Amino acid sequence: MDKKINIRIWALLLWLICLIYFTQGFRSFVWTAISYQLKDKLKLSPAASQYVSSIAFFPWSIKPLYGIMSDCIPIRGRKTNSLPSDCNCAFSSSMAYFRLNSASRDSKWHLMIFLTVQNLGSAMADVVVDAMIAEAARYDR
Repeated sequence: MDKKINIRIWALLLWLICLIYFTQGFRSFVWTAISYQLKDKLKLSPAASQYVSSIAFFPWSIKPLYGIMSDCIPIRGRKTNSLPSDCNCAFSSSMAYFRLNSASRDSKWHLMIFLTVQNLGSAMADVVVDAMIAEAARYDR
């Protein structure tokens, strides 16, 4: 019985790892389109386009804070288990908002805010999944 539960936990962890890293890879397609959006549709200069990208990628610069948060602050009674799904919800909802709301694509400020939320969700999920991998590797024989 114990071995069966262990296999289920590893299968769930493997599925979660694949999901998180798939969404990170998928972001490259999104950023290709966003670079054209900034240049062609919004007519931003290269400096202004880089400013939007720098602000949007800022959540990746503070990844150590997410590790501290996930280790120290329990959410819904758990330390790391619920965070990846919450982070993927932030990522998915910001992408859906872009798709459904055309006015958000026509403003550099809306675009910058929602890209920052998208990167925040992706960076937090990355940190938490890495912590879960390290924790699982530590306890597995």
